Amino acid sequence: MEDSGKTSRRIEKRIDHRHHLIDALVIGLTSRGLYQKMANVYKKETEKAGASASKRNIPLNAEPPIRHIRKLALALVRNCNLTHRRDRWLGGPLFAEQPLAIVEIDRKDWFVQRKTLVEIARKSRKSKDEGWEKTVRDRIDKIHPSSIRKIIKDEFDRRIGLGMNPKEALSEPVFDRQFGNAIRRVKVRSKDWFAQKETLIEIAKNPKKLNDEGWEIMVRSRIDRIHPSSIRDIIKEEFDRRIGLGMNPDEALSEPIFDRKSGNPIQEVKVLAKGRAEGSFLVKHKGIIQNKQFEKYITADGYAYLEVDARQENARLVTLREATSNRFSKSGDIRRFFKNDTIYDPEDGAYYVIRQIISGAGGKLAMTRITESKTFDQIQAADAKIRKMGDYDYHKRAKKISDKKRLSSLRIMPDG
Repeated sequence: MEDSGKTSRRIEKRIDHRHHLIDALVIGLTSRGLYQKMANVYKKETEKAGASASKRNIPLNAEPPIRHIRKLALALVRNCNLTHRRDRWLGGPLFAEQPLAIVEIDRKDWFVQRKTLVEIARKSRKSKDEGWEKTVRDRIDKIHPSSIRKIIKDEFDRRIGLGMNPKEALSEPVFDRQFGNAIRRVKVRSKDWFAQKETLIEIAKNPKKLNDEGWEIMVRSRIDRIHPSSIRDIIKEEFDRRIGLGMNPDEALSEPIFDRKSGNPIQEVKVLAKGRAEGSFLVKHKGIIQNKQFEKYITADGYAYLEVDARQENARLVTLREATSNRFSKSGDIRRFFKNDTIYDPEDGAYYVIRQIISGAGGKLAMTRITESKTFDQIQAADAKIRKMGDYDYHKRAKKISDKKRLSSLRIMPDG
């Protein structure tokens, strides 16, 4: 007998969703008559074996209703058309729980978050002891303003020199030298920036040497991210008018554009960063003790879908708040990828299910094969263990796609 179809690995019986088909086949062919046959067979075999025989060795079986049922089950499993029900009902929190503030550093507005010194010293699960101190130092380097950062950094260095670990070093109070108060909470700069100042000439640059059409599309996308909307509308309207006169983007933004309220030329504007900043929402409120106006930004907690423009081959992440307020403009060139959508990838001719929508690289889809019952992360963990096997192809089980051309080629399958 050939061993080509065998493996030394222990095979998981319910490795993917197709086991439900086998369950349904067995249940569908089970009846009271079948139970009666099995009981009769068992009774006869028991009488034949005698009272001294072990009942564990007596077979409990009967002729199946369909001959060659195993062959039929294999054919069904190999050729079945699996589908996943799409869920496009939007749900979940609109915003992250922790609000953020904005500070300007080197012509950029950065998101900052208030944290206690104990939170800064917290050891992440992935950090090893030797990397813990470096991680905490990196966090301290992001404290704003620089005067507070220097006080904490100097005291942290002194305490580490005395043999304390990072948690011990920041658990004891650190005092402000000027006012003598204990520093309990500090502003820590996020890895994401909110907006940066740019001149209109900088917005019109074409560093990638795109053709005229691509150049105009790129400049329009930058104008769409100008903050606030009142300035954006003025620039957008004047840019449209000048492009209509035959100017290229550089010419259209080289001439002054004037603020209608003040009458002054608009020298610099704030351009929002992609991703987190675009999904942020400004909240204004007055202080309880001081009659002072405060501002904070709440940011999106995840995304509703990834929107791909097949004609322009670009993609953007759409927050839940935006998706609920703009439901859904129809266009033949726009494709919207939701979690749990079934996708056909023409590159390898396989079907996948979207498991995660990831914010990196302007938007990524993390997908697993349609037959997989495990999550994307579970498959990645399993891959780390058996990657060395020559016959194992991870990319056929799960993959990430961020390339805009690849995303444009994917086909969204309807419910089956």
